[in-house]
Amino acid sequence: MRIDRIELDGFGRFHDAHWSLGAGLTVILGDNEAGKTTFLNGLRALLFGFEATREGRTWYPAFAGGRRGGRLVLTTAAGERWVVERHGERGGGGALAVRAPNGNQGGQETLDRLLRGADRDLFTNIFAFGLGELQDLHTLSTTGVRGRIYGAGAGLGGTSAVDLERDLRGELRETFVPTGTKPPLNTLLVRIERLRVEIAELASQPQEYEVAHRERDALEARSMALRDEVRGARERVARLGHLRKAAPILGELGEIERELGAGDPTLDLLPHDVAVLLDRRLAELESARLALGTIDAELDDARRERDAVRVDHVVLAVSDDIAAARDASLARSVARDRRRDLSAVEARHAASVAEQRAKVGGWEEARLLALDDSIPSLQATRDAEERLARARADASGADGRWRAAAEGLAAREREVVAPSTISDIDARRAVLRELDVFRGREDAMRSVAMGSPAKAIDARTAVAVVALFATAGIVVGLSVGEALGGVVAGAVLGVVLVVIVEVLTRRPSGAHSPDLSGMRRELLERAGLTPTATDAEVVTLGDELASARARSNLAREQAASVELRRDEVRRLERSRDDAGDALRAADEAWATWLLERGMAVGLAPTAAREMLGAAGIARGAVKERERVVALMALADHEEAEHAARTDEIFAGLGVGSVRGDDERAAGVLALVDRLERARVAERRTRELEVRITRLDERRTSGTEEVAARRAAVERHLAARSR
Repeated sequence: MRIDRIELDGFGRFHDAHWSLGAGLTVILGDNEAGKTTFLNGLRALLFGFEATREGRTWYPAFAGGRRGGRLVLTTAAGERWVVERHGERGGGGALAVRAPNGNQGGQETLDRLLRGADRDLFTNIFAFGLGELQDLHTLSTTGVRGRIYGAGAGLGGTSAVDLERDLRGELRETFVPTGTKPPLNTLLVRIERLRVEIAELASQPQEYEVAHRERDALEARSMALRDEVRGARERVARLGHLRKAAPILGELGEIERELGAGDPTLDLLPHDVAVLLDRRLAELESARLALGTIDAELDDARRERDAVRVDHVVLAVSDDIAAARDASLARSVARDRRRDLSAVEARHAASVAEQRAKVGGWEEARLLALDDSIPSLQATRDAEERLARARADASGADGRWRAAAEGLAAREREVVAPSTISDIDARRAVLRELDVFRGREDAMRSVAMGSPAKAIDARTAVAVVALFATAGIVVGLSVGEALGGVVAGAVLGVVLVVIVEVLTRRPSGAHSPDLSGMRRELLERAGLTPTATDAEVVTLGDELASARARSNLAREQAASVELRRDEVRRLERSRDDAGDALRAADEAWATWLLERGMAVGLAPTAAREMLGAAGIARGAVKERERVVALMALADHEEAEHAARTDEIFAGLGVGSVRGDDERAAGVLALVDRLERARVAERRTRELEVRITRLDERRTSGTEEVAARRAAVERHLAARSR
């Protein structure tokens, strides 16, 4: 079962308060006096009822307003949603309502089934215990709680039993050693043994007191029985005394009767009831005498008992002081418990300060507290962290870009082809074109030599051919990338073709043909070939020269690209240097900030922020520690005043000196018991005085009654003797 929501309509300082609890662990965090204990007691009250009033006051009334109580929203393992609502202005169960998921409403039995038998003791000691329960370890020995704990089984979850046993044995060695005295538990056991002896001695006193009371009651009962026996014996003695006194009277009566028999017979004329009336009056007289004797006996007993009672007037004279000492002793007992709580709190805060000091490297407390953990300081660390991160990122990015550009430049420089001499390539290609033209002329000359009919070529046709070849030369020159070179090559080619046309149009005469082989060899040498090179070699050379021309153009383009990359690398290098300068400036600013606050240079902003947080935690712990120390000093002062007042009372009553708070508390209890006995004795004395006064009044009445009865007998006798 899980608690999903807690609502307090009114409980202590809470009014119309509610908390929603999610799945898993929920931590309720708050400062001292924030209401955590009130919250815990409110939870207990909603589940198991309100605690009884203390000293006539309601425990946790709704100070802030609202109806005292609230409700819990519970979810079972099956997913059912239950609502437990409880309200009450006094202690006890109050008005309880348990609403089931289907809308039905139940009471305490329904809640008991829902809690599966868990009661207040189990819940307080196992599931919802506070600092007081942790200190009062003896509360865990409750039979019901122990039975439920053992009944819960020995499931350890995911914990290894071997590891658990090893850890427990390690903790046991630190806490308890069977033959040692230094571990905390051994010290506590020794102290417990001493306290047990003292408790046994103190516990025997109430037993002795009880035995004395029983003996007193038995003696009082025996005294009453003996008093009854004495009263009966006195009545018997009185009756026997009367009989003894009556013997002479009887003798005298017999003598009188004889005298009457020998006397005047006129006495017989007396009424017959004279003797009966006389006997009655004599009986009444005797009864009055017996009652007076009883009163005298009771009066003697009361006076003896009054004289036997001893009233301790010395204690009664300081009864107010003893009562005040008793109340103060009870208050100091609570205060000592509070003092122990404060001591534990002070130790916890001191440990927190020590922990923060250790966290920052063992700084002195004053140095740690001097750190400014204000919001501006924390924001300064975040700003510095962002600046440093941004500067490092910029520097890293700039360096990475520079390195990548430098590596790319180096790779590009390795790929650059050395450019060839373009003019030499173009000149050799022009020679190859001349060879191509010469090869056509050779073919024509061979045709003439073989007798092939030659067609007459008129001047108009020759001019057209020249123009055509010139245009072709220009186009060829443009195709290789040089317009001016193409024009020149076209012009040269045109001249060559004009010469060829002139030769072709000239009819052969008796002159000899030109030396064509010599011209070919010259052209081949100019092209860089052997004089005997074939046409295939000429074609191959032309292809090679075209490739060389293309490679040369590519090399020039690569060189231009490399130069651009060099400029980019130089720009990125400057950017890298600027980013490095910015990073160094940010590091120097951060180092200055750290030095101004006494921190180590090189500390990361996150670590500095943690140190500032540690300073804040330590400052809060020191503040609470000082507050607790002040409270402890006040408690010690009050304890000293109480001890002085109590010791003064002891000295006035003649009680010996006491050692320690425990003996002082025991002495106060003994004085309270002595005061109670003195008050009982005083009250008994007053009761006996009242009784004696009443018995005196009754004795006066009894004496008067006896005198009246005696006078009646005498009047009766006198009346009958006339």
